[in-house]
This record gives sequence, C-alpha cells and structure tokens, in this order.
Amino acid sequence: TTVPGATGPPASPTTTTPISTAPRTATGPLVNYSFGQLAVKVTAAGTKITAVTVVNLNDGGNPRSQYIDSASIPQLESQALAAQSASIQGVSGASWTSAGFAKSLQGALTQLGI
Repeated sequence: TTVPGATGPPASPTTTTPISTAPRTATGPLVNYSFGQLAVKVTAAGTKITAVTVVNLNDGGNPRSQYIDSASIPQLESQALAAQSASIQGVSGASWTSAGFAKSLQGALTQLGI
C-alpha cells in the first residue's frame, strides 16, 4: 500500500553508540607552558572522569619551577576531578602551569569523547 504524500522508503531509526562505561585512558598532548613541558593522563568510565595525573613533566630542573609545580599540580588534578571537565580555576602563582595543564587536559578529554 502507498501512503498519500509519502516518498521513498521509510526512514531508519537513528542509533548512537554510547560511550563505554569500561575504564579507559587518554594522554593529552605534551604542552610547553613557558617554564617546561607537561602532559596529562585522564582515566574515565563513561563520561565520568575517575583519575587525572601528570604523566610527563619537565621543568628543566629549575628549583623554583619544581617548587611551584609540586605545590600546584595536586591542586590542578583535584580541580579537574571536581569540575569533571577542563574548566578549572587554576592555581594562584602558577598561571603558566595551570594553563598548560588545562590545555593538555582538554586534549585528553577530547580523545575520550568527553
């Protein structure tokens, strides 16, 4: 039978592939943050970020940079987990580290489809 006004075959239902809930990881790009380089690794289950760590850090051995990084990176990791995104506040006194961290974090999240 033909339905008046209908043309062509019936439309197929659209399906989307859900994001896996199995834990998966991605490492963001190595970012030059003016005082060194860093890369962030993200672990996620579904769209939930379950872990964030800096897996590559080279601050050139500068003691001041090492001090700033050692104080700020744990805070940045915590902020990323709380925000569940790359929209983090950053750490006062560690603007460059914060910006580099956020850029690498966004790269990892993009790879994960988050």
